[in-house]
Amino acid sequence: MSKWADIANDSLIAAKELKESGRVRSCLSRAYYSAYAGVTGELVSRLGPIGPNGRENPGHEQVVKMIRHNLNPERFNLKQRQEVGRCFKRLLSFRIEADYDPSSSLDEQDAVLGLKHASRVLSILGSTK
Repeated sequence: MSKWADIANDSLIAAKELKESGRVRSCLSRAYYSAYAGVTGELVSRLGPIGPNGRENPGHEQVVKMIRHNLNPERFNLKQRQEVGRCFKRLLSFRIEADYDPSSSLDEQDAVLGLKHASRVLSILGSTK
């Protein structure tokens, strides 16, 4: 398993634990990062380092743009790429709200939805253990 897949799985496990302890914001941040790591691993395995300044990983907004056209179309059909894109965008939105909007009212239902989206992304990518 690639190091990105390991990070994706570790982050998903952490997100689940955080949800169970009632830490919704932290859960959503880890759920997002789980999907980010999973997608990044797929992109890097196909394209090589894709981040700015020689970094392996891309910027977060860059990933949103790359999912549909740069995930391997031989492994993932258009419907799968679109679903990954939708889930990823929602997770990014949750993460921004969780990390940067202290007045937002995120709740357990948001955590459940975030975990569902992250799990779906990793399932499609085949990154889950």
